Amino acid sequence: MIRALTGYSTRHPWKVIALWAVLGVVLSALTPTLFDRVTQNQAGDFLPRSYDSAAALHIAKEQFGVNPDATTVTVLVARADGKALSTADRKRVEAEAAKLAKRRVIMPREDDGPQQFLIPDRSQTPGSALP
Repeated sequence: MIRALTGYSTRHPWKVIALWAVLGVVLSALTPTLFDRVTQNQAGDFLPRSYDSAAALHIAKEQFGVNPDATTVTVLVARADGKALSTADRKRVEAEAAKLAKRRVIMPREDDGPQQFLIPDRSQTPGSALP
């Protein structure tokens, strides 16, 4: 089989070059779409349950009905001493979350270049969910 492929490529070099060029253009055009599909997997499914980030994702699913994806940042807030959050702690967390909620994250950015139309819009306004 290798002999047949090398024989064909030496007899018809321009056809092989054209085939590779067309293949390169097609794959380059499909890359953002394929990349988007790959990154849609659940972010925490591969993490051990003992990790804090995996625990935060589990709590988000169980307590708040949130099903985070790869574009979601889940933050677990806990006290260093392991005690429950006090009212003051909750107010501080809510204040920080309110600051974040005032900033809209635009994705893709305007300076991402001409291929911007190929990138799905992932713009979002941060939010918080506290028990």
